[in-house]
Amino acid sequence: MLSKIIILLLLSYLYTRINGIELNILGFTRDANDNQVYTPSVDEFNKYSIKNGLNIKLNLMLLTQANITFSVTDYGTIVEALLNKNSKKYDIYFYDNVYIDKYGEYLQDLKGLISDDLINKYDPQIFKESCIYKDHIVGIPVRMGFSVLYSNEKILKKYEKSIPKTWDELLETGKYVLKKERELNNTNLIGFSTVLDKVM
Repeated sequence: MLSKIIILLLLSYLYTRINGIELNILGFTRDANDNQVYTPSVDEFNKYSIKNGLNIKLNLMLLTQANITFSVTDYGTIVEALLNKNSKKYDIYFYDNVYIDKYGEYLQDLKGLISDDLINKYDPQIFKESCIYKDHIVGIPVRMGFSVLYSNEKILKKYEKSIPKTWDELLETGKYVLKKERELNNTNLIGFSTVLDKVM
């Protein structure tokens, strides 16, 4: 029995050395223009692996609105179903950190597997909020996105308006300010709402 185990381990070792390790990755992007970070990152790692003889290859399955019809919510459901079934199809998942409470129990604790130097490259608060689940490190940030509203306080004060807190307030304030500025013959000022995708 022991000799069979040793032979299996030896065969496994030889297979890995000859064929290398392949890791399958699942990701999703809304960006059909190929402005996502996953493909370039995987390509760069694969080049690095070849150059340095790591014998590791990453295979990316990137779901987009161009190759499948579903939303980011559906992607979240797919990932949860795969994790819940303990599927071995994918080794790495790119996921939005808003799902950390949903996926955390299924993900491997990376403590001891990633260096403190890597962890220390991130803002401690952001790392804590986006990578930690019940005192386990379950991911590392690949990219970060922020939603920001820029307000021209000088113009808002001029018209005694406060900083908008909702999209409706933004549209109402924008229309009001534009109307008043046009009355003063200021046609250089424009208002734009990405929500409505039009110029006011």
